[in-house]
Amino acid sequence: MLQTPPQKASLSAMRHCPHRSGLKISSPACPSRKRFPSWVTKRLPFLASGAGLQMVVGIPSRRLGSGKGIHYNDSIKRARAFLKSFSRRLPSTPCSGTALAIGTEARALYNAGQAEGLTFWAPNINIFRDPRWGRGQETPGEDPMVASKYAISFVRGLQGDSFDGKGRVELKVSACCKHFTAYDLDRWKGVDRYSFDAVVSLQDLEDTYQPPFKSCVEQGRVSGIMCSYNQINGVPNCANYNLLSETARRLWRFNGYITSDCDAVSIMYTNQKYAKTPEDAVAYSLKAGWHCSSENWRNSLPLSKSKVTSLGVIGPNANNAEILIGNYNGPPCNLKSPLQVLQSYVKDTRYISGCDTALCNTSHINEAVQLASSVDYIIMFMGLDQTVEREDFDREDLVLPGMQQSLVSSVARAAKRPVILVLLSGGAVDVSFAKDDEKIGGILWGGYPGQAGGLAIAEVIFGEHNPGGRLPVTWYPQQFTKVSMTDMRMRSVPSSDYPGRTYRFYTGEQDHLPQKEGKSLIPNRYTRGTNYDISILGKEDCDKLEFSAVVEVENHGPMDGKHTVLLFLRRRHYEDGWPRKQLIGFESVGLKAGGKAQVVFVLNACEHLLHIEKDGMKVVDDGSHFLVVGEEQVEFNVTS
Repeated sequence: MLQTPPQKASLSAMRHCPHRSGLKISSPACPSRKRFPSWVTKRLPFLASGAGLQMVVGIPSRRLGSGKGIHYNDSIKRARAFLKSFSRRLPSTPCSGTALAIGTEARALYNAGQAEGLTFWAPNINIFRDPRWGRGQETPGEDPMVASKYAISFVRGLQGDSFDGKGRVELKVSACCKHFTAYDLDRWKGVDRYSFDAVVSLQDLEDTYQPPFKSCVEQGRVSGIMCSYNQINGVPNCANYNLLSETARRLWRFNGYITSDCDAVSIMYTNQKYAKTPEDAVAYSLKAGWHCSSENWRNSLPLSKSKVTSLGVIGPNANNAEILIGNYNGPPCNLKSPLQVLQSYVKDTRYISGCDTALCNTSHINEAVQLASSVDYIIMFMGLDQTVEREDFDREDLVLPGMQQSLVSSVARAAKRPVILVLLSGGAVDVSFAKDDEKIGGILWGGYPGQAGGLAIAEVIFGEHNPGGRLPVTWYPQQFTKVSMTDMRMRSVPSSDYPGRTYRFYTGEQDHLPQKEGKSLIPNRYTRGTNYDISILGKEDCDKLEFSAVVEVENHGPMDGKHTVLLFLRRRHYEDGWPRKQLIGFESVGLKAGGKAQVVFVLNACEHLLHIEKDGMKVVDDGSHFLVVGEEQVEFNVTS
């Protein structure tokens, strides 16, 4: 029999309901109309972090999020700090060993009761579209293919999958690919990520922003996706049904969880005004599916220990060990600054900071010049740090901060020999002044290289290690800052002098360091492979059609080392919307001095010869194409 409930449930009446001893749970003897509001109120703390749980049921509180993931108490005081993904060269399996080690260490800490959970909000696979972005240091760079391979490898390593794609039943750690999608602006000239509406074409979405996430889901089999703060074409990503349900869940067959970035649901109401109430914001989300590189052009590297009798070390980043580990880090093990390591290489090592911090608002140029003129060799450690680039803080300039450029030029003029310039940064900086200066013998970009970064830099400088590095992003000139960071277009627009973005589409000033440039300390020569003519009869044939490109690389230098071979695709005629060139394969090879090696790239017509049309459709273009490696290229024709 139905009973008509009273119009109101009195809070005072609920307070008089007896509770079971200790647990403070309302007695079943109380009517449900009295127990239910109390039940809801008492369980709200279960859904949040903090002390609520302890207050309600007397168990230890929990945290929904932790920047470090470890308790860091008397049992665990340090953890291994790897170099940033952005700071890596391009091996055949990017970050596989690192991710495997992170996942194993995390599980071990969890088993020992020292971890704060097994759900990791990593990796960050956004495209590093603009060099001013403060979080670009977290990403693998600007190339969609590289980011895709990185996503697959990192997720499989972290979750405990085998790298040949054979998954395991139980996850070792849960990975989460973020930030979905077209997220690459935090706070720039009054525009923040909470209110930014990214206007993105279907063409750019399909061939630039989405491929890493598609690979993360389909090949990486990630267990989680994080939707980002920003909007795309007027719709918040965490309320975007086409993005979360149609694309991720239906097209890519994603069956894991989708989480919002911190407060990304609430800002639909507070910042974006997309939802009229906080409850509407939650409803919209539920409906949507939310459930080391070097330039050594003057042959100044490597240095010889036996010939360096005195060494001058200058720069604000030389004696700063913390800068090596970048953002989002815990206390690392055995952290040494570059200066501390170099002092173990050269007994007579002298140091002056030149600038107090990377901001370099004040400098000690005179003291640095005196040091430069009194020693055999000079190594300068310049660049950026977390006061200049970080989450929620994007740069407005691409030049070295403050008086750094003046310090570098003054020291170079006074030095007895060409100066070695080491740059530590996440984003690219315009150092064209140094590239054009005959007194600067080489530039070594270290990114944020992790706890062993100081040693790694020293080993490269003194020839104990050949980095074989490639830059993960284009290094634009300062004039690129005229381009609005809010402009999401990838392709150039000649009629409006819009230069485009990344090595695939940029048509602006070329006299700088393009993406993929960067040299090992050994000269290499390539020999091209076979000519091809490819006939594609239909989609089924396209899927099955594979062909090989064979490249021979030869080491012409006196040092052993590794070298990353990059294979690009270029079309004879660059038409509107086509990439100028596109990376389609990369492989790292070890080469003895004077040695040779063959690299075989297995290419698939549907995967590697595709072009994205303006409507987002994928097509394989007829006509002449080129496979390009270094200065060598081989032409082949495609007919359908």
